[in-house]
Amino acid sequence: MLRLGNARALLVAALIAGAMGPAYPDDFGGVRILAYGNNTCGSFVKSDPQVKQMYLAWVVGFITGSNAYAAGRDRLVGEHWDPNSTLLWLENYCSKDPLATFFTAADDFRRALAIKEGVQRKDTP
Repeated sequence: MLRLGNARALLVAALIAGAMGPAYPDDFGGVRILAYGNNTCGSFVKSDPQVKQMYLAWVVGFITGSNAYAAGRDRLVGEHWDPNSTLLWLENYCSKDPLATFFTAADDFRRALAIKEGVQRKDTP
């Protein structure tokens, strides 16, 4: 069952995605990537602080949605989630690889967070 905070985050991300419109499937095995996830990391880095908050909301929704479909302990990622640390991590990641999609950055962030929280081992895909 979704907690109220998670449900709100998922709702915000869904609203953002709906407002942005669909993107086309790319290098993610035919998965349709919506809204900010289809942008490049370079777009994120160049964004003003207000827009970065929208990217952050997208990441929160991504993590929540990923947790909903994960199995076992992988459903628990984000216990130690912090907005400022998340933005810093994404800034560092995206500055190093500006051509990566923001979806890739969000996915790699979720995995890094899972490892940090002890939910996932480093050698787990």
